[in-house]
Amino acid sequence: MEELSSSVQRRWTIRALWLLGCALVLLFAVKETAERRRGAANISQERTRFINESAAREDELNHAPRGPSVVEPETPAQSVARRLSQFGAQRRTITYDLAAKYGVTIDPEVAEFYAAIEANDWHGITNKFTSIWKRKDSDDPAAAGLRQLAAPMLETFGAAEQVHDWPPEKLLEYGHAILDSLKPGMVYIGGTDSGRFIPTLLNDTEPDSERHIVITQNALADRGYAEYFQHLYGDQIAGLDQGDSDKAFQTYIDDARKRFEHDRDFPNDPKQVRKGEDIKIVDGKTQVSGQVAVMDINERLLNRFIEKNPNFTFAMEESFPLNSTYSAAHPLGPIFEINAKEGGDALTATSANDAMNYWRKTAREIADDPVSSNSMEALKTYSHMVNAQGNFFANRDYSAQSEEAYRLALQLWPGNVEAATGLSSLLEKNGRADEGKRVLDEFNRVNPRIGSTYEDNFKVTHSGAKK
Repeated sequence: MEELSSSVQRRWTIRALWLLGCALVLLFAVKETAERRRGAANISQERTRFINESAAREDELNHAPRGPSVVEPETPAQSVARRLSQFGAQRRTITYDLAAKYGVTIDPEVAEFYAAIEANDWHGITNKFTSIWKRKDSDDPAAAGLRQLAAPMLETFGAAEQVHDWPPEKLLEYGHAILDSLKPGMVYIGGTDSGRFIPTLLNDTEPDSERHIVITQNALADRGYAEYFQHLYGDQIAGLDQGDSDKAFQTYIDDARKRFEHDRDFPNDPKQVRKGEDIKIVDGKTQVSGQVAVMDINERLLNRFIEKNPNFTFAMEESFPLNSTYSAAHPLGPIFEINAKEGGDALTATSANDAMNYWRKTAREIADDPVSSNSMEALKTYSHMVNAQGNFFANRDYSAQSEEAYRLALQLWPGNVEAATGLSSLLEKNGRADEGKRVLDEFNRVNPRIGSTYEDNFKVTHSGAKK
């Protein structure tokens, strides 16, 4: 069993990059102004050339010449490759639009990156993206411009990485399982890399189907990303502005400071600062960083986004539990509807049982399918999704459904520590502490290299501290 740092960081790389970027935004509040409005004439000319190339490329991909013989249908591999090329052409055009808007000169490596995407050249894709990502956070003169164009490039690389990691037919099945569960006009909010980038790829390359608004919950605290999705969808939906970001940040800071001062002034009381939350007071000012801090602000911004768009419905595939979204949620296939008009009445015993019927069937199909059962990416992804349902049911006191969801998550992927700790916590809460301990003991036995880390985590989450 691979080590925790490998299993999480390797497969959720994009999420970690966004969180790091958001944390830097929170700590330093950098406002990028360099290179704006320079080179606009050259950009416009270059953009026009690339738009023409992209249009020709999409026409070639979607309208291949047909002879008198019957054209063979696409294989899953051909479909996925075509979609990635098409998606790359779309995002390249958007990148050039943003460059013109901000007055940023297109770096040669950006053009080379998109050329590699459209050629389905994984070696070239990773080389160019890695180089660009290092340079954007360096002292390179082009760094400011690269940061302003980062969002569409990251989204494109994320899609390419999923295409590389998933069996083609399973990638298509997974993406359609999410998109087909959405109601007409519904906004989809992705969380994990698979749950964000695969639906985005399919949503934007599916012919003759509804195009949904697709965003991610993990990057709302990043102003660059907020501006990017406003660029994509600003004519359809109300986005988040600087005032929304400032308010979310400040209300979190105020709350974090109160909890920090409580722990400092009352050391014998249960701790209120959460594990993974880095809070400091320096020269009278509160400084925050870390994944927990960023996701707290993202959660506040997500709720503000929903509040600003009362006529829309929203579905979410979560990365981290966002408990505030559970009060008006109910299962929607493999994901959730999170602002159901029925409010707290949206979840019923019937809908909870229906959800578990869905996951029993899905788990059986995965186990019986040699392709899925041998794809670590598929197993981890589905395990994470059913674990999220377990968290939701636990929050809403549907203990039987929660327990079954956690056990199915561990069945799909025995290394899912979130499922192990969630199940242990649920059993302890229901007076079955010994059984909960056995769950952790078994997890440690199966995953000896990471077990001690999570036993420590178990102790922390059961100390009485607020999660």
